[in-house]
Amino acid sequence: MPNRRAVPNQHAAPNQHTAPNQHTAPNQHTTPNQHAGPNQHTGPNQHTGSNQHTGPNQHTTPNQHAGPNQHTGPNQHTGSNQRAAPNQHTTPNQHTGPDQHTGPNERARPNERVVLIQRAAIALVQVLGLAVWFSMSAVVPSLRDEWGISAGAAVWLTASVQLGFVTGAVGATVLNLADRVRPHLLLAMSAAAGAVLTLVLGLTVDGLGAAIPLRFLTGVALAGVYPVGMKLMASWSESRNRGRALGVLIGALTLGSALPHVFGQLPWREVLVAAAAIAFLGALTALFFVRPGPFLTATTAQLNPRYALQMYRERKPRLVNLGYFGHMWELYALWTWLPTFLLSSQESVGVTVFLTMGVAGFVGCLIGGWAADRFGRAPAAVGALTVSGLCCLLSPLVWGTPLLIAFCAVWGAAVIADSGVFSASLSEVADPRYVGTALTALTAVGFGLTVVSIQLVPLLADVVTWRYAFLLLVPGPVIGALAMLRTRS
Repeated sequence: MPNRRAVPNQHAAPNQHTAPNQHTAPNQHTTPNQHAGPNQHTGPNQHTGSNQHTGPNQHTTPNQHAGPNQHTGPNQHTGSNQRAAPNQHTTPNQHTGPDQHTGPNERARPNERVVLIQRAAIALVQVLGLAVWFSMSAVVPSLRDEWGISAGAAVWLTASVQLGFVTGAVGATVLNLADRVRPHLLLAMSAAAGAVLTLVLGLTVDGLGAAIPLRFLTGVALAGVYPVGMKLMASWSESRNRGRALGVLIGALTLGSALPHVFGQLPWREVLVAAAAIAFLGALTALFFVRPGPFLTATTAQLNPRYALQMYRERKPRLVNLGYFGHMWELYALWTWLPTFLLSSQESVGVTVFLTMGVAGFVGCLIGGWAADRFGRAPAAVGALTVSGLCCLLSPLVWGTPLLIAFCAVWGAAVIADSGVFSASLSEVADPRYVGTALTALTAVGFGLTVVSIQLVPLLADVVTWRYAFLLLVPGPVIGALAMLRTRS
């Protein structure tokens, strides 16, 4: 028949039949020494062995034996005690019979209630554990008076955390910690370390010289909270809803980072003690309630320090990283300097920052995650980057006007809406054995860039005033949007 290819040494059992006008499925290949059972039929829905069906494009391997009632193709069913041969390809919705051995690390689908509880617990740990991140930013005005430090010196209370985070993330990347240590334990230990360091600072420190090293070490600890939380959330999320799940996680990070601004009017030591207590509660939550999920590989990866560099050789991971770097150029500089921008415009800070960056940011993350699952990763990221880039451009026009608070709420939602999109994208295109390492490397470079933009914004403000300072951030969203557009080609 046309397009039907026979292979040498193929043996058929007795009583093998071929039906009249028999057709073979397109592109079906058989290999040497393949044995078919009695009454083997070929044609559409070809039967090999008793009632065995093979679908189009199925490849069989040498010496593969089919058991009774074996079905392959959509909704594939395999008979009892069957082992899948090397390189055998199956299709979605595959059902396995008793005693069938599936691929490595494959687990049964978890109960939906368990999935929701785990996602909520992981998000809660982010809210609580990251409360120490911007705890010093919330009290900088009072510290400047008490310690007699300049605005330039006060920058290092935040920049030192960013540098510490980069250092911790690079170390974790080289050691593949997120893929070699049980992630919920790493998350708990890291959140507890951040809490202890913040508590020590709040109770004992009286000057910038001792505060900066402690803030640096706090950043090192937080490198085990945020990236590990992303891996854990991805492990409880299938690809079809991973955007929404990571949107919730990043929204939790946003709320946690903005939380100290709610009680920023308290004495600064009390603010830090409160932030430390909140972070320690997050550590306990991670230890007792969080566990890794079934949707990422559960094996302990071998040490591979080079993977962080190998990742950039692949086109899609490289473009996703570039998009994230543009996003980060804008994000933390805005979060760090928005209180000063509002004060220069005669607006209140405290609760205003929490509402515009925290609450609005959480809503933006939910919208961004939904859009990523509904319309695709690239369109969602490009949309958010476009809105936040326009906000950078328009910020001088709304400065000092009654529209400023509403404008900042839109900006606060857009600037973080795409963060979970990048995390979801990378978790899908990176080597599944090293997803934790990939996410940690992503954040390491991204947070390194934030140190530069955080330092440059006040320098520009000294020259052009705070009204025009955020124009410096425009290139980030532009580069990020262009990179994500290229991922579609």
